[in-house]
Amino acid sequence: MAQVPCQKCSKVCKSLQGWKQHMSGAHGGYDDADLQAVAGGGVSTTPDDVQARMNRFADSLPDIGGDGASVKSDAPNAQEPSPPPAPEGKRIKATPKRLKKILGDIPSKILEAQGIPLDSDDEEAMEEAAEFLAGVFGIEFAVPESKYVVQSRFAALLWVVGVTFLVWIKHKTPEVWAFMAQGKAKSDGKSITEKAK
Repeated sequence: MAQVPCQKCSKVCKSLQGWKQHMSGAHGGYDDADLQAVAGGGVSTTPDDVQARMNRFADSLPDIGGDGASVKSDAPNAQEPSPPPAPEGKRIKATPKRLKKILGDIPSKILEAQGIPLDSDDEEAMEEAAEFLAGVFGIEFAVPESKYVVQSRFAALLWVVGVTFLVWIKHKTPEVWAFMAQGKAKSDGKSITEKAK
């Protein structure tokens, strides 16, 4: 479609509708004279004017031949059916409630291993922090509405092993942390004695 320039400020609009919106917003509206100057042709009110304009328009069209018979077009069929839209997936959060609790308990176990006792307020704060981190770093999956069936006993076994491993990590974290702290203390003690020599 042809671009339509504004006669008042020289802005070029992409369509007549865009020009109308521009005129209404920037210049407080437009009248029939402005529309006639931009769109060309007059705004007619009598049927004779409309008929004359229609005849002029019909004469300006290229002759496609024939007397109303069907005309073959070289252009591809514009009525081809469009492909159906992709189905929207169901959004599922990847962090279940119990897993959030396990992940939230890990920092509190680390603090307990350092000898910092937690009171009820501290535990509530750690739970809020776990919820916050789950919200910030949470992952959602968009999956099709249809269910996917895994027909493998091995995959079911791996699921149970994975959950068991997470529970094991939860309970072994304080020991691993304490072991790492002892190793660091030993290395710090050696470096201090070496510096003293």
